This record gives sequence, structure tokens and C-alpha cells, in this order.
Amino acid sequence: MSTNVYDILKFPYSSEIFVSDATMALSYDDKRKFRSQINILNNIAMRFPSCDDMVPKTKDIDKVFAMFQKAYVKKTPMVYSLREIRILTYSMHKVSECSQMNYLLKIIDTKWRDRFMNGLLLFLLNNWDSSGDEIKKLVTEFLTKKLSLYGGRRDKWLSLKQNIKYLSLNGPELLGINLKKQDKDQVSFCSLKTMSSIIFGMSNDRLDFEYFSRTIVAYFCYDSKINLDLLDEILQLHNYDATPKRLIPALVLARNTREISIDKDEIKALAIKMIGEPSMRSKWTLLHGSIEEKERLEEARVMLEKWIKTKFISLFFEECVHEPKRKTFWLKMVDRIDDFDIYCTRKTYNLLLRDNRLESIVSQKVMILRDNKDENMSALVLHIGNYYMVEFSDVGCVYLYLKKSINGKKIESKNIDYLYELKRPRMNTIQSFMMNFDEGKLPHQNGWENVFIKWMKEHYVL
Repeated sequence: MSTNVYDILKFPYSSEIFVSDATMALSYDDKRKFRSQINILNNIAMRFPSCDDMVPKTKDIDKVFAMFQKAYVKKTPMVYSLREIRILTYSMHKVSECSQMNYLLKIIDTKWRDRFMNGLLLFLLNNWDSSGDEIKKLVTEFLTKKLSLYGGRRDKWLSLKQNIKYLSLNGPELLGINLKKQDKDQVSFCSLKTMSSIIFGMSNDRLDFEYFSRTIVAYFCYDSKINLDLLDEILQLHNYDATPKRLIPALVLARNTREISIDKDEIKALAIKMIGEPSMRSKWTLLHGSIEEKERLEEARVMLEKWIKTKFISLFFEECVHEPKRKTFWLKMVDRIDDFDIYCTRKTYNLLLRDNRLESIVSQKVMILRDNKDENMSALVLHIGNYYMVEFSDVGCVYLYLKKSINGKKIESKNIDYLYELKRPRMNTIQSFMMNFDEGKLPHQNGWENVFIKWMKEHYVL
């Protein structure tokens, strides 16, 4: 006699059929709706962190840190509540000495709770550059140790525990390289846009952390193929002053050695947009960075200046003058040129604007004259040492003015309305046998280049 419950109940049952029917219980449309709702709930969960992740109010942070600071200076033992210790983890950016940070970490360790990790992590992400290597090393080693001992079930800490290598001192660069490798292998479980949430459990829109600066640089410098649209988008989201000052030099130096295929004009446009014109040295400074990074930034600035000078000299002698010999001469002299200005009519100005990637430089370096706007007339003013050297769109002469002279001071004022104000036809004529003039005009006759070089050597310009 059968004792099978299905036989007694006369209920035919097959596990295979049951599983098959279960998979068909929901229609494709129902499953799609459920997935959509789950995604919405996950996004809400990401936007609203747990109580343990809520950053204390600034006034509470200041109050608790002032209490800690007073006790530290007077070396007075204090007993802190769990709430006060948690608040202390969010005040770590106020610590500037290794000994003080060491003391603070010992206090945190005395009553350790896993929820303290959020303050430590936030400190590292926010202050990766500005905290200094010694303090950063103390905190990373402390947090790494606590993560390795973590036995809880929060996805945030379990994920970071698996990715603990990214908390090493070269962690940001390692993350950038690994993200790029994933993109190349078309394995995209994480990207530049999602690394904040997937790796560190922060919200997706938190790309502004200092930590990500070197990650972004490492990502875009990993190989020669660079997605400029993505680069521009990430830099806008990241919005951290130091990152373009690390990335642009890397791109400039790589382009100069032809390691990347990106166009010089595209790098110039990006550099001017993200940092500023290379002639404005005050903008090309890096507050938090290694000596090597600061040297690379200055090297890139000088190189960009050279690119821009080369571009404008080429534009002037191609669009305004159409004289290859003069262009060749001045391109050889580009390293000697400190700065330049162009004065021209409206027609010439529009010609120069055709390269819209240089629009911002044109607006700074090109002055529109009141001369007939329909004529193609212009002058290129080159700043070389103690001189202004002026080339005109007609053949004529190159005019040489001492900066300290009346003519030089007129040019320095940039109060020029008409082209004739830059010309002084009655000036002394410099020739191969007449080199003693400090100022003068040099006709563009056969062999003028050799005469000019000789004059510059005589007057210590070259």
C-alpha cells in the first residue's frame, strides 16, 4: 500500500513541473515592473544612508574636537562617550600633526565600534591630498586593520574589505588602472561614474573626493586612446582643482613624445578651459602635490605656451601675411618669445576666429583696430627680452622698440587704435654695417634674417 502523501490525497505532483510552472507565474511585463521598482528602492537606499553614515552637525564636530584638543594640549586624561568618539572621527581633518592623530586613533580604538569606520573612510576620501603622507598612512593602516577584522554583514564594509587594496598609498592609481582594464576587456561591473558607490559605498554623485584625483589621471593616461567627451564630463563632475593640473601635464608630455594620438589643439582647448591660459602663471600652481608633479605642471605650461605661440605665428603669417620665409624665421625663434599680441581689423579678426578652439585666446591676445574693418591689415607684436618687435602684414620692415622707450611704453599700455601707431617710419634703419642703434627698423630685404640675428647678439637679445 502506498504511503505517499500525494497518492493519499490523489494530488499528482512533479517537482520538475512545479519549478517550470513557478517560472511562468509572472509575465515578462510583471518581472520588468518589479525590476524597475527594485531599482528605484535601491536608488532611494543609496541616497539616504543609514544613521551610522550620517555626518554630525558642524557645531557638534567643533565642540567635541575643541574638548579633545584641550585635553591633548594639557595631557589631561578624558573619558569619551561612544557618541563623542563617533563625532571625533568626523573631526580628523582638523588634525595636522602625526602625534595628535596617533593619540586620536588610540581614543577611537579604546571603544571601537564598526560604525566608526564611516568617519575614517570619509576623512581619507576627502583629504587624500591635503592630509599629508604620514597622517594618511596612520589612518589607512588603522582602517585597513579594522576592515580585515570586520565580521558584520553590511554590504558597504564587505565590499570595501574585498577591495582593501585601494586603501594603500598607491590605491587611487591602482583603481584607475583596473577600471581602464575593465573597459578594455568590456567587463563593466564598475566605472568612473559608479566607483564612489560600488567601491566605497558612497552615493554615485560623490565624485568630488580628493581621493579620485589620481584615479582619474591614471585611468585616462593608461593607454593612447582617450575619450575626450568622457574626460570632460568626469572633470566637470569631479570639480577638484588639482586634477586637471595633474592630468593636463600628463597629456601634454605624452603628446609631445607622440605616446597619445590626441590633437594638440584639443589639449590646448581643454587646458585653457580647465586651468586657464598658460601665460597666467598664478593659475598654473598646485597646492597639494609632489615636487615631481609641480615640476611637470610647469614643464607642461611652458610647452603649451610654445604650442600657442607656434599656432599664432603660423596663423599670422598664413592668414595675414602669406609669407613663408618670415614664418619660418619666427618659428625658429619661438623659444625666445616671452609673449605676443596681435592688432588687426575686424576682417582679419574673423579670419583668426575660424579656429574656434582658440577662441578664448583670440579674445585675450587679439585687439581690433579702428582701421577700415573690410581690409585685411594686422601687426604681430612679439615680446622678446627688453624689446617689442613688431611685424606687419605688409612686406616693409620689422620694427624694434625698447620696452622702456616712449614707443615701448605706448605698446605696453595697449592703447592702440590704429595700425600707424605701431609704425615709426623715421626710425634709424638697421643694416649689416650699422648695428649700434638700440631701436630701429630692419627692412625685409634679401638676407635680413642674418642681419637681424647679428643685431640681437650685439644687443644681448639672443
